[in-house]
Amino acid sequence: MLVALLSLLQGAIVASEEPTSRSVAIYNDIAFVREERIVEVPAGSSTIVFKGVSDALIPQTVVLQSFEGVTLERNFDSDLLSPKTLFSSSVGERVLVSRLSPGGAQQQQTVTVVSAHRGLVVKTDEGLEALDCSGLPEGVALPRRPAGLVSRPQLSIQVQADKAGEKRLSIGYLIAGLTWNADYGLTLNEEETSAHLFGWLTMENETNTAFAKSPVVVIAGRPAIDDETVRVGPRRTSFQERFPTFCWPQGKTSGPFRMRRVLPYQAPPVPTLEPVMMLAESASMRYQDTAVSTAKLAAQENFADYKLFRAPEAVSLNPYQTKQLAFLDVAEVKVEKVYGFELGAPQGWPNGATEQRKAVVRYDIDNSREGALARALPEGTIRVFAPSKEDGPLFYGEDQVDNLAVDLPVEVRTGPSAAVLMDLTSSIAAVRDEVRTSGETTYNLTATLTNAASREAVAEMSMEEAFKAYINQAGRVVVVEILSESHPRMPNKPFPTWRVAIPAEGIASRSWQVRVLWSDRGN
Repeated sequence: MLVALLSLLQGAIVASEEPTSRSVAIYNDIAFVREERIVEVPAGSSTIVFKGVSDALIPQTVVLQSFEGVTLERNFDSDLLSPKTLFSSSVGERVLVSRLSPGGAQQQQTVTVVSAHRGLVVKTDEGLEALDCSGLPEGVALPRRPAGLVSRPQLSIQVQADKAGEKRLSIGYLIAGLTWNADYGLTLNEEETSAHLFGWLTMENETNTAFAKSPVVVIAGRPAIDDETVRVGPRRTSFQERFPTFCWPQGKTSGPFRMRRVLPYQAPPVPTLEPVMMLAESASMRYQDTAVSTAKLAAQENFADYKLFRAPEAVSLNPYQTKQLAFLDVAEVKVEKVYGFELGAPQGWPNGATEQRKAVVRYDIDNSREGALARALPEGTIRVFAPSKEDGPLFYGEDQVDNLAVDLPVEVRTGPSAAVLMDLTSSIAAVRDEVRTSGETTYNLTATLTNAASREAVAEMSMEEAFKAYINQAGRVVVVEILSESHPRMPNKPFPTWRVAIPAEGIASRSWQVRVLWSDRGN
């Protein structure tokens, strides 16, 4: 009676095998999938089963749109066929194992599955055995598919329709495992005064779902996502995580306990049972494929407070595939090469001490509205390629950049320089100490900069880290004053900063007098 009542409440079951269309919007940590489906819906209560939805679907985010009716209940069935679920559901069953001996002969044996908790344990006529631990290639055949496992994930929704007929339904849901980032190539000219900037949208599909010929957009920005939403979503795992293989302990009994993990081998052919469920490694092990498209550039659009990049044509994202779409191609972008130094906090140095420091090479990219670039840049990695005499452009370094709007500075640091150096000398000019509760110290700083390169170098010296080190001292109130400077500082900088041009194979110098006043908190 209870079954009849549940069947009456559920009504007819209508299957939707495939969407007529599917679109994807990819964010940095998550993606939104929209599917259009045509379903013949009966009047009254029915359950629509949407087959082929993404296996990474986050159930609580599903939205049924474009439907005249009332949604009653929804379920997501994602207990998919995999080595782990297949064997876990086959405990107590008889299976056929096929091996290749060291000499190449095929061996077959019927065994009983005992456990599939942390690797597959079977019972043979000789006793218990852990598969994949013999060192021989192995394959396993099961006589039937265990009940409850589905080959494709499916979403079922109970609905109430006013009248029967063909319905065009739209469902949307968030998924995990589909991400993107930007990758840039900055190729400098010989003078390192301009560059060709090329940008890719690198999309990664870490799910088992194929998105075939789908409109794709990526969103540059980080909309707020509740941690609970991401936490309950499916976690992407590798094959070894889905079905880890642990073998018997190895080593001496007196030593530490260790387990040996064995990677699966390519299985030999297994004789067919009627009916049979074959487990082939090629169906379980996934590879990462990279596909590239440069035919057209993805178009940039405004999307609320973010930037949206639209693929110029439908995109196919295969399972576990990396795909790159070109979105930026600008020649003659103005760049300036700068050698950056941090003047640093002198406290703790011996009086009159000199410290040698290497410059950090930085390229400032002109992204002003009047420049050749004048584009919002999504966060990602910029890789710099510098010219060489015989080999053409070679990789010079890389740096991460945040989402940057037009007119914001674009700074790419590639690493230390061995050609431009600074000798920083510190000497104490005056000290006043009131029983270690408050006082002041005045320092004289001198920077001598040398340029071993055959081209003039622009050096930039900042006291940002020095100021932060002083001000962030625990338990003290610190005030830093620059009493004198040999040359004027740069305007519109949050911390004192100076620039100097160092002649080719030449020397330049700058000097300052800095006073630090401090007191313990409460004094």
